Amino acid sequence: MGIENPQLPLNVLLTKKCNYRCPFCIEDTKRESNGTLEWISLAKTVNQMIDTNLVNTILLLGGEPLYYPHIVQFIESLNVKPIITTNGYRFAKDQGFVEEFARIASKVESINISLSHYSEEKRRELSGTGRSFSNAELKDSLRKIKKNTSLRINTLLIRNYIDSSEEIKKMTDLCKFLGVKTLRVRELIGKDTSITKYVKERIIRFNANSYVHFPPEEYVNEDNEVQVLFDTLLTSLPGAKDGDGKYYQRVLFEDGMIGYSWDREGDGVFDSSELFCQPQVKTKLLL
Repeated sequence: MGIENPQLPLNVLLTKKCNYRCPFCIEDTKRESNGTLEWISLAKTVNQMIDTNLVNTILLLGGEPLYYPHIVQFIESLNVKPIITTNGYRFAKDQGFVEEFARIASKVESINISLSHYSEEKRRELSGTGRSFSNAELKDSLRKIKKNTSLRINTLLIRNYIDSSEEIKKMTDLCKFLGVKTLRVRELIGKDTSITKYVKERIIRFNANSYVHFPPEEYVNEDNEVQVLFDTLLTSLPGAKDGDGKYYQRVLFEDGMIGYSWDREGDGVFDSSELFCQPQVKTKLLL
């Protein structure tokens, strides 16, 4: 059977642990975990998939990936530069870690920092734990990192928080303050609960009640210093397939299982240890 394009982005779920409890987080699930794979084994698995041309992009996710044990050594060991998505808390609060991370920042393709609001207090509300950090704290840390990698701020459209052109403009002002040139604005999962069948009911309720649709054509960015990107999740389909029925990602879970979808259902879910003991595993990955 011929494979038209076997390469897919690989989402590496380093850990389910997080210092936030955001009510909209899709990783707040009832999914059982078989523990966390030791970092050397996880890196070996990722590199094996890179070397066999099964993946074209590596995204490090969580939980909060910066709290993954040996995260710096893990990044150093990869054969390609990964993209990291983080809530930014450890960058803002742990200067010792920032110094260590700055040393290997050039080995990272880009860092996406998820900020729910430009206000520290609003971010504290949405963190679910009362934790937050000041914009000045984050700026000071990013200054040490950004010269060796690219940065982007991610934010969500949430009713009563970021829900208008004026609020998006204030997020671009925050980007300028932080020295970041790209802002991605994304919708919540929305009211289509079939997309989020694996998340807890409270998350579905939060998203449905807080959902805001903001067509990109209605937003005019008059600021050339910050590029604003709009993204919608409503085009996503259950099972990690696009509108043509093709898979658009792979997921490597923290316990070493590999699949296509965050809910670990559907085709192709197997133990990554098979990568090193069965030559036919590539065929399984390409199904």
